[in-house]
Amino acid sequence: MFSKRAKNKILQYSNKRFITFYISLFSVTESIFNPFPVELLLVPITIKYPRRFIKFTLIATLSSTIGAIIAYFIGFYFGESIGKIIIDTYNLNEEFITFKNNYSTYSILFVLIGAVTPFPFKIVTIASGIMSINIYGFTIACFFGRLLRYFTVTCIVRYTSAPIIRYIRNKRIYYSDKRDIIMIFLTIALASFICLWILT
Repeated sequence: MFSKRAKNKILQYSNKRFITFYISLFSVTESIFNPFPVELLLVPITIKYPRRFIKFTLIATLSSTIGAIIAYFIGFYFGESIGKIIIDTYNLNEEFITFKNNYSTYSILFVLIGAVTPFPFKIVTIASGIMSINIYGFTIACFFGRLLRYFTVTCIVRYTSAPIIRYIRNKRIYYSDKRDIIMIFLTIALASFICLWILT
């Protein structure tokens, strides 16, 4: 059984006063240089405040799109300097080549795919600028791709985490309630799948 300290540690970021600012900052920087996915912040926040999951999703989506536009112009104007430094820092040269090859085949659709899948989003954004991809199509693809990704994650967490919320609030769960036990296992399984999918 988790101690009170452990439970507080899990939700430490969701107890912050300026949590929307942290979501925005995390989302913007992930599109440019931050190596950690926004879901690492969205999941515990959604567990803590399940009724606000749509708000959190929209904030993350808009912020990520703004970050994507910034990264696009970094690639467009400073591709050989700042853009190359970011790509080299994270050893993403292979992914950069993959993006270029796939874009020549799938066009703007691959930007959308890159915004949804675990493919490094900073490569999608910076490489799009380097390749002078149409900025309007790029922005639309990034927005809807990020929206689909974040909404899927927060929606799953929102509707499967009730037993965990009950446990955190009541500090215990009655094992006679089979439905709660099933939901906890489903939540753990879904969370594990999300983490593996995002981080691989």
